[in-house]
Amino acid sequence: MPRTKPRTSNKGTYTGEQMKAALQDVLAGKTIRSAAKDHDLNYNTLNRKYKKLNGSEIPDESLLTANYTHNQVFSPDLEVELTSYIRERSELGHGLDTDEVRTLAFDFAEANAIQVPENWKVKKTAGKEWFMAFMKRNRTLPLRLPQAFSASRAACFNKPNIQNYFEKLNTVLDRNPRFASGERIFNADEIGTTTVGAITRKVVGPKGSRQVHQAQSHERGESVTSMFFAYANGTFLPPVMLFPRITYNTGMGKDCYPGTKGIATGKKGYMNHIVMVQSIQHFIDHSNSSKENPSLLIVDNFGSHITLSVINLCKENGVTLFTLPPHTTHRTQPLDVGVFKPFKNAYNKAVHTWNSQNAGRSVSIYEVAGFVHTAILQSFTPQNILSAFRATGIHPFNPDIFPEKDFFKSSVTYQENPPEAGPAQLANNEKDDNAIPLND
Repeated sequence: MPRTKPRTSNKGTYTGEQMKAALQDVLAGKTIRSAAKDHDLNYNTLNRKYKKLNGSEIPDESLLTANYTHNQVFSPDLEVELTSYIRERSELGHGLDTDEVRTLAFDFAEANAIQVPENWKVKKTAGKEWFMAFMKRNRTLPLRLPQAFSASRAACFNKPNIQNYFEKLNTVLDRNPRFASGERIFNADEIGTTTVGAITRKVVGPKGSRQVHQAQSHERGESVTSMFFAYANGTFLPPVMLFPRITYNTGMGKDCYPGTKGIATGKKGYMNHIVMVQSIQHFIDHSNSSKENPSLLIVDNFGSHITLSVINLCKENGVTLFTLPPHTTHRTQPLDVGVFKPFKNAYNKAVHTWNSQNAGRSVSIYEVAGFVHTAILQSFTPQNILSAFRATGIHPFNPDIFPEKDFFKSSVTYQENPPEAGPAQLANNEKDDNAIPLND
């Protein structure tokens, strides 16, 4: 019969009073297991403490507390200083692993002339026992698997850069009251999908198996790119799908979202300046953009997005093209921030469901449009889209959406503007025909 009430456990946290009361019960004749249960203690911990008595009297309560509360190398003030440094390193994007924290603890003890165990001196690092106790004392510092974060993103997402971006965005929003109200604000971005799909879900498997496998139709699939247009009012326009084929046939759009435009882009299926013009025309048609009905389209600064032909097409049809700062789209692009992650999860789930229902068959690009359609219905919800525009500070307009701690990573690389050049430097620059102004 399955257990109806979960077993409670304090996971090793206990007081000296708890342990003393439990030991008294054991000496009075109660079993170790029942005493541990009555006093909410770990059985092995109580058993170890009982064996240490070896017939002697129960020691003082202060000696019965958990080791991580009384066997502490650093004073509380120094430990706060140590944890603050570790937390700051993590916020800067240079977190410390287990071995680095232990090495840091030893160096910190040496610098503060603190007496440490002999094994610390021999190995030039803190012991594993100290680290485990340290982590239990400081539960706001959990061990987590870090995500890769490029140096360019860390450097470009700095406060002056973001302030400048919001100032320019505010200027654009002031051009038209329908921009400021969010009535005609759009965000465009593309995302790649493959005929394989990523494995992102855990599955139930037999106990004892070292590996649990998930069948896939290919080891390396074909990539299809989809460009989406999200509306600040919580809706979206039909996407544009780019297929890695020389010519497009209607079979590629089987089961697609209504209104989807399919384009063959060559062997790779990536966005280029020619396809971008077609995508913008698709946006203009579905958004009813014109000089009488202008719209604001926010895109990243990828080269194919801002060609002369694209800019001219936008001007002719009342579309204001506004580009995001380089390497900041992970925080400033609404689709990246609030929609694409649930979209990917829903897409991968759709691929795996198809594989399980079609054993022995391979997914082709003729099924991708149907998977994208399924993922759209689950991810492009009004709640996700509205939250994405709100989280990026675009609508409602909020230039203070990012707190100071979000710029910590850039503080490692950001430098203030250099001092203005003196007369001698200016004279030298005038003689140099190849000199290029730093600020254009």
